[in-house]
Amino acid sequence: SIMELQKSVRDGVYLFKALLEELKRNMETEKNNINTLSDALQDAVRRTQDMLLRDVDGQYDSKDKMFRGQLSSLGALLPIIQVHLLMCTTFSSSASKYEFLDLVFLLMERLAAIAHLSHPLRPGQSSQIRSNFKSEYARSLEPLLSVVARHKESIVMPPGSSGCSGKQSSDEGCASRPTSAASMMGGAPSLGMPGSR
Repeated sequence: SIMELQKSVRDGVYLFKALLEELKRNMETEKNNINTLSDALQDAVRRTQDMLLRDVDGQYDSKDKMFRGQLSSLGALLPIIQVHLLMCTTFSSSASKYEFLDLVFLLMERLAAIAHLSHPLRPGQSSQIRSNFKSEYARSLEPLLSVVARHKESIVMPPGSSGCSGKQSSDEGCASRPTSAASMMGGAPSLGMPGSR
């Protein structure tokens, strides 16, 4: 009848209005979730970046100090060697046989002492600086991006108490979710033109 059709149309209008409101709420919720996760990811990236940069700076400072110390030590040793080589050349060319025999052993002792100085001639470490940054970024972002398995409810709602079947009543979302406009639309009668039956 016309009255039933009017009621069905009115119900349909209410349902579509509720559906539009629910659609807007879902959109805002999804945007909020995206922004929240994005902020958390950026914060994790910033903290990991700061930690990695500090580690790289620490490695640089340590190796820079070590290499500079070794360079300074070798730089101080080089003129000493040059002076003693020049001294040996001058002594061997100008000293008499008696002077040579008198001073040669002392000169050889000094040369031997210089040769046994503990100066590293090669660096003990390479110049490589490694931070394993890819693994660190992956480790810091994994908790935010991993999918957490949902825990099922320990208490099963009695069938029929929440509008769910026996299998559905054990699902986490079935008993706790309010009835949405989309689910209500499934029960709304479809409108057909008179005479279409």
